[in-house]
Amino acid sequence: MNKIIQMSFIAVWLMLTLHYAVPAQNNRHIHLQGTLLDTNDVHIGTFEPVTLDVHVSLFDQLTGGNACYTEDFLVSYGQGITVNHGRFSVNLGSTRNDDQLFNAVRDHGNLWVEITIDGDVLTRTPLSAAPWSLSKVTDLKP
Repeated sequence: MNKIIQMSFIAVWLMLTLHYAVPAQNNRHIHLQGTLLDTNDVHIGTFEPVTLDVHVSLFDQLTGGNACYTEDFLVSYGQGITVNHGRFSVNLGSTRNDDQLFNAVRDHGNLWVEITIDGDVLTRTPLSAAPWSLSKVTDLKP
């Protein structure tokens, strides 16, 4: 497969659905979607879907800074990300059972998403949110 050089987000939504009525549930996820192209500007997975190892980090700055949250989606653990006609989708927080994602979003005004796919680090993209979810994050205490 050609080296991945480009990624564009179709949409980035912050969806923190908090269920205080049922404390055992943890539905705090961030849904990321994007498009992946190879070095020839052809969508990855055009001819058949491919499943890739993906590492996602949230940083507090566009360059440098601190990784406030990280999560791996590894094929070897059955969590790899499928890319079909260039499109991928991932739910941050789905492989972890802690509050680190919620804390990172709550504690940082701005975050940038850095995605590494099969060892290729892609350009950081600002994390943006749906207005409803922003109001919920600021209204709630951990």
